[in-house]
Amino acid sequence: MALKFGKSRVELTGEVVVDDAETLFGWLTTNTKAQVDASKATHIHAAVLQALVAGKGQISKMPQDPFLADCIRQINMPV
Repeated sequence: MALKFGKSRVELTGEVVVDDAETLFGWLTTNTKAQVDASKATHIHAAVLQALVAGKGQISKMPQDPFLADCIRQINMPV
């Protein structure tokens, strides 16, 4: 599974696909102060990025991949 939920933290790992977007958005809207660790993500679907923006996810760790990190920066995600 690409999403690993903790009490106030979610870790995105590997390929985070479109099917993960709704689950992530729902979790973020109920955990408004949650931190998102994307350091282990290798692919993040655009729908997941939209869920992060709409759910106001706070990125605590950026992806290692420079392109993914830049995508998050481009959409003005809080870091």
